[in-house]
Amino acid sequence: MNLDQTTYWRNSIARLAPLFFILFSLSALDGLIAVFRQPLNALPLLAGETIEVNGPLPNKPADISELIYESTSQQIHLIFQAIHPGFWTGGTMWRGKIVIDADIKPGAYELQVRTKQTSAQKPFSVFKIQVCPDSKAKQAASLSLIQRLSGLSPWWCFGWSFMLTLFCMGAIYLLSHKREYLLQQMGQAEIYRIVKKDNAYEIGFSLGKRHGVLPGVSVTIVDQLGKTIGTAAVLKVFAGDSIALIGTDTAVMEGHIVSLAQKIQD
Repeated sequence: MNLDQTTYWRNSIARLAPLFFILFSLSALDGLIAVFRQPLNALPLLAGETIEVNGPLPNKPADISELIYESTSQQIHLIFQAIHPGFWTGGTMWRGKIVIDADIKPGAYELQVRTKQTSAQKPFSVFKIQVCPDSKAKQAASLSLIQRLSGLSPWWCFGWSFMLTLFCMGAIYLLSHKREYLLQQMGQAEIYRIVKKDNAYEIGFSLGKRHGVLPGVSVTIVDQLGKTIGTAAVLKVFAGDSIALIGTDTAVMEGHIVSLAQKIQD
């Protein structure tokens, strides 16, 4: 890519990056609000749907066959899959999946989990299942604003917007370095630092000894439109950067271009 193309893509992606970051932040906020508002045991489901669930065990059973469940509908089933140690809270947990028959009527149901040795009055997991009549009703019942409006999970939006934000940041970094290199090949560089002194501005730019810059050299300052706005005298020179002084009567800004009188050959 040439300088104009590199500048165009860097600026375009730089305008997109904040939008992806805002979407990333709002998705995370929306998802967390929905999680905290939604009880862990409340499950909005559709007829014919299957969902994986888990729950705590007060005591570790000898075998998974000791676990039983009771449901207010014979069309709601729980298949126990494993007993495992808890990852976050420690202790022992069970894992399984709830299966909803395809011909169940919409409505509110309950499913309880216990062992054969415990009474029905002391279940250790209770699920409130709301079978929605259709996907639109399930979407409308969501506590996530993003899911209600678009049908997309806020965590799906969170993941993609996070990846796109990282992509934009990486692309901006690479394109900025590419643009800096192309400018240097033309004996030019962007002003990246401005410090006001008593009667002058001290400006920093990425042209230095290896680009042939010497103390006392005059450089031209050009704005974003390519208009010359003044000249500066180089004060200090480093390997890849220099500092120059320009009068305070010049409206110099970060992003303006420093240009040597002529391209200096290495």
